[in-house]
Amino acid sequence: MQKFSEYVNDSKQENTQTTKNNKSNNANMNESAFELLKRVAAQYEGASQEDLIVAILKEAKLAKERGTLSANEIQNFVSTVSPMLSSSQRKQLDGIIEKILND
Repeated sequence: MQKFSEYVNDSKQENTQTTKNNKSNNANMNESAFELLKRVAAQYEGASQEDLIVAILKEAKLAKERGTLSANEIQNFVSTVSPMLSSSQRKQLDGIIEKILND
């Protein structure tokens, strides 16, 4: 039988490892959403805003179907990008995200 202090130390080590794994997974999720946006933006450089929005929606739908883009990743992306946007850009992003999540 383990001493209580040994059990507490083991639990702390497991929690530390879990936290590290979660941070790593979150970084990967953010990267995939950012990578999607970068790829679409690069393909449509110089295109109209409407064309870019249509392309983002199309690519997001495909990524969701492939299982490479989750609602959690999308929300992480929004929370990261939103502070850098003006209120009108934020509203526009919210509309796009709503379409992606409800598609």
